[in-house]
Amino acid sequence: MENFEKKVEKILTIFFVILFSLTFLAYIVLFGIANLKIASAEKKLIFEEKNGFEDFENFSKEISEKKKFLKFPSSFPEFFSVIKFSDEFQKDLSRKVFDLKSSKKMELNLAILDMETKLNYYDSFEIENKDLYFSSLDYAKKILTSENLSINDISREKNVLQRKNEDLEKEVEEIKHLLLVKSLENSLVDAEKLLNYFSSFKGFSKEVESIKNYQSEVKNLLSGKANEMNFLELKTFLENSVYSFIEAPASKKLELDKEYQEKRKKWIKEEKEKREKYKLGEAPKNPKEGTEKVIYVNLKTQRMYLYDQDELILSTPITSGRSGFDTVKGDFKIYAKITNKHLISPFTKDKESPLYYDLLVKYWMPFFEGYGIHDAYWRSVYGGPDYAWSGSHGCINTPLDAVKFIWEWAEIGTSVYID
Repeated sequence: MENFEKKVEKILTIFFVILFSLTFLAYIVLFGIANLKIASAEKKLIFEEKNGFEDFENFSKEISEKKKFLKFPSSFPEFFSVIKFSDEFQKDLSRKVFDLKSSKKMELNLAILDMETKLNYYDSFEIENKDLYFSSLDYAKKILTSENLSINDISREKNVLQRKNEDLEKEVEEIKHLLLVKSLENSLVDAEKLLNYFSSFKGFSKEVESIKNYQSEVKNLLSGKANEMNFLELKTFLENSVYSFIEAPASKKLELDKEYQEKRKKWIKEEKEKREKYKLGEAPKNPKEGTEKVIYVNLKTQRMYLYDQDELILSTPITSGRSGFDTVKGDFKIYAKITNKHLISPFTKDKESPLYYDLLVKYWMPFFEGYGIHDAYWRSVYGGPDYAWSGSHGCINTPLDAVKFIWEWAEIGTSVYID
């Protein structure tokens, strides 16, 4: 019996020694795994912080708390909680980094689209650094599609491209400024022609004096002040320039006025008959009531209305800019009248591209930058909702008989109101 008890005691001692050893070994193993997991999470966090991860501080605090916990002996469940925390932490970190990368990629993509749009739009300008801008654009596209991309890489390239965008805008503004200054120089030539014209008649001393004052003002501007004026100031000055002095000689003015009033009565009568015949209903009111001549374009109804002394003299269907190339809205003035105008796409030189066009129009009346009213021989139908997908690149396409009427009736400086 005594031997049996000793054997049992021995077996229990061995059992508890083995159990303690296994427990201690498990403790060591879990302690090691927990430390490795925390170290792995910390390493990943430090790597991402170097590559531009912005929420480093909050994530770092979480790891610090778990590292403090591992300095002291702990229960098995707590070890498992550290291991689980480390795995979930790394997954959460990966998600955050992915979201941040996606956000930064979107910002870079917007900068790329901005640069691409500007380069296409300004393609007709003689930009000095055009090749440099295109190479920056190509490199940004490569960065966007490359593997193993860091947040820093994306952010850095976005900032570079935004600076290039700003440089491009400044360069184009300088070019546009130079073009306007050149137009100002050309207006002196026009003024000289008008001066000679009015000087050949009697009773035009006021007009002659006005033109001389204009010439003097332009010469003063060109001697220095024009370089200080911004683009809009120069453009406004040109719009109110020498053309405002054009009038018929006094000896013919009465005849022209009489002929014009007869035509005007005829136009009003024809417009009323047309509205009754085609059941067009009431025309909208002149949006610029009191202005002598107004061209009103309603983009919703895709119609154009001509008002002469607040009387409607002509309405016609039109086709405006398609989606993505919307016609500008606002109050403008016709600043030129040109026949047989060659219109070439400013967006691309690729003849296969849907953005490319190379067209000759009979009547061209620009009212804002490259936007104008013109005929469109390639269209058989005007008006209606199809402008949204098969409209122009921003211009007002007008039937030939209507645009011919506008050409003969409108003057440089005639108001164009678009809404």
